[in-house]
Amino acid sequence: MGYLHFHGRNKAKSDRNIVRIAERLNIGGDPENNSNPLPDSCEDEPYDYREIYDLAMHHLENGIRAYQIRENPKDYVLMFSFWNANELFDLIPPDNEDHKTKYISASTEPFNEEMEIDETKFINWLDFFNVKYDWEWKNEDEGLKIFIRHHVSGHASKPELKELIERINPTKIIPVHFEAKNKSHFEELCGEKVHFPTYGQTIPI
Repeated sequence: MGYLHFHGRNKAKSDRNIVRIAERLNIGGDPENNSNPLPDSCEDEPYDYREIYDLAMHHLENGIRAYQIRENPKDYVLMFSFWNANELFDLIPPDNEDHKTKYISASTEPFNEEMEIDETKFINWLDFFNVKYDWEWKNEDEGLKIFIRHHVSGHASKPELKELIERINPTKIIPVHFEAKNKSHFEELCGEKVHFPTYGQTIPI
């Protein structure tokens, strides 16, 4: 979705956002420069910051630009959230009330007051830019809307995983979101097809 800025979201020195790191490097950032610090590499993240800078600049130089999306919005699907609603300024076609842009909410249902406030703010932004979405009244008297809720669990049971694997019949299975204590379950389900990732090492596909 192009080059996104997230200024102000995280001021911690341990920040590892590649765009911010690249920006700091581009203006002379150095891990040893206290006035313009970069996070120190650690054992689990042995990255060279020049490599990270090159990765971020590759995205800037070769990624899709905002004007390209603005000119042909129907050709793109973007992953968006409340935190990048400010990008709508650059992405929504100007003076076009019927751009037919639609937002599909696939985020966690708000479970505290702060999240409810964020959702209301985001809905207000979508309304401002005439972005369509599925909604229902939370409080019609107060004019408060919420996204229509559809509960979808992000987890699958062992029988469901087994059925999915059997139906897809992949040549390799690479678990990427699991607990180490469950490795034996994948070995039981997948046999020799399962390949557990090792940090910093590639797996030929």
